[in-house]
Amino acid sequence: MPPPWCGVTEAPHAPGGTARAEEWAGNPPVTRSADGVRFTLGTLGTGIRISPMGEAMTTSAAGQPLIPQPAATVTALRQAIGQIAPAALPAFTQELDQAADQSRQGSDIAPLQRFIAQWSVYVHIQRQPDIAARFRELEDLAATGDAAQARQAASGIGRILDEAHAALGIFQR
Repeated sequence: MPPPWCGVTEAPHAPGGTARAEEWAGNPPVTRSADGVRFTLGTLGTGIRISPMGEAMTTSAAGQPLIPQPAATVTALRQAIGQIAPAALPAFTQELDQAADQSRQGSDIAPLQRFIAQWSVYVHIQRQPDIAARFRELEDLAATGDAAQARQAASGIGRILDEAHAALGIFQR
């Protein structure tokens, strides 16, 4: 079962996992739960929830990341998440277990590669308070706005995700 912050129901997503409002007929991939809105993304049935900045996050100079982007390894990502979003660690561990199981069952490393890419994007966004805050605003607008606002918000979310993928050198297949 997916972690609570990323959604228990699958929302439509674009091929390759990048969100684009134009590809949904008025239904952006957003669901709501008790902990807030989340944007569902990815091929493992999980998503990225840019959580509110909590006690573990510290302030940074205007526009500066809280921490450097970690290496794309499980260990480095786990350490970064522990610093900037410790509440996401249980979801990280659960999704890692799922990816490892899928990799073993299929004798394929693709699920682990998707896991690393997805969490690298999460950390890239979360470590930048201004971008993370904008992402949350867009999630809220997508969930509460009318159809046109929701499409516009989903498009903005897609742009943030595209920029994160590009910054990390993660190119969609």
